[in-house]
Amino acid sequence: MKILLVAPQCPLPLLNGIRLRTFHLFSRLSQRHDIALLTFASRDDRKQLPALREVFSEVHLVPEVYRSSIQDYAIGALSTVPFYVKRMECAEMGFQVKRLLSSGRYDIVHVSDARMAGYLVGYPGQAKVVDACDCLALLYRRAFSQARNLSERLNYLQLWIKTRAYESQVYTKFDRCIVVSRADAEALRASSPSLAPKVVPNGVDTDYFRPSPRALINQGPTGDVVPDSFVFVGVMNYAPNVDAARYFAAEILPKVAYELPSASFRMVGRTPTKEVFDLLAASNVHLFDDVDDIRPHVLKSAVFVCPLRVGAGVKNKLLEAMAMGKPVVATTLACEGLEVRPGQELLVADDANDFAESCVGLVQRPDKGAEMADRARLLVERRYSWQLGVEALEATLAEVTYERRIGLSLA
Repeated sequence: MKILLVAPQCPLPLLNGIRLRTFHLFSRLSQRHDIALLTFASRDDRKQLPALREVFSEVHLVPEVYRSSIQDYAIGALSTVPFYVKRMECAEMGFQVKRLLSSGRYDIVHVSDARMAGYLVGYPGQAKVVDACDCLALLYRRAFSQARNLSERLNYLQLWIKTRAYESQVYTKFDRCIVVSRADAEALRASSPSLAPKVVPNGVDTDYFRPSPRALINQGPTGDVVPDSFVFVGVMNYAPNVDAARYFAAEILPKVAYELPSASFRMVGRTPTKEVFDLLAASNVHLFDDVDDIRPHVLKSAVFVCPLRVGAGVKNKLLEAMAMGKPVVATTLACEGLEVRPGQELLVADDANDFAESCVGLVQRPDKGAEMADRARLLVERRYSWQLGVEALEATLAEVTYERRIGLSLA
């Protein structure tokens, strides 16, 4: 197949979940198919051009759109579509989509991420799929339920309403909608019964993320696992991650420290917000925000925590920690979409007391943590290779192109 991939962010470097998913799926798919890339790119992203050309047959880069957060929210408040869609509107990107599609050389277009879907709705004759990844209406509904004040509640309410309408109206214009988990597929189907989302699961590179090679641990400042340390990884300007970091630092860590006085919390992630920096007022909370490789920080910590209370989709950070053989404590929401068994591959806790108790228990019983970590690594190896996602994606793309060829598509 000749595939045009339209992405909101350059697949390299691998800085977040969207880039990871796009790169790992399409770098493998490119071994059997001809893939052209059209994406927004920053000045730093352009340094990746040689590496991108090794994967993609064509690379078309559009300068990324930059607006301040205040501009984003102001524009979003006046728009009928969510701000995260409005902020991606760009005349140059629209022109490039039109130019490339007018050539007629692509069998199918794959739109990576909901934010880019609007660029393709005006091409009913073109075979196309949208990778929504997550049901964002589900994310904002959950955020609304967790809001701490009236301002947050109003903000998440309007995002929930706009996102639900956007997903229902736009995704139905595509031949297929793709998501990362059954939970996201069910949530989308509930709000738009005509949708039949296909699940293309996330994966993890088990060669890159593997248990404690000494060379990696030694990259850290002390060279050994830090006793009684708990690590959380994520982009630190993403609201669900900010909430999770605050929740652990403010509500869980003090309970852990009562039993383990030397307990510390290590946050690893780029672009932290002021709220994240404010957590550093506690002497046992640490931030590592200029990190190219998360592995040394995870491997040097005693326990990986994922205290997410808001969100949707499958959490790559959890799969990566499991692949590295780290004992894990997570919320039920963080495990959503994963075939894990609480108490077998990880511990699950949904309130601060239970979460703290689980953290303390893993430190005090390292043998129990090691056994769970071994089972978790085995599960990742068996169920969460990227190849499974590639096979599901390839089958979906082939199905759509075949239907278009024989005139079955209704999109």
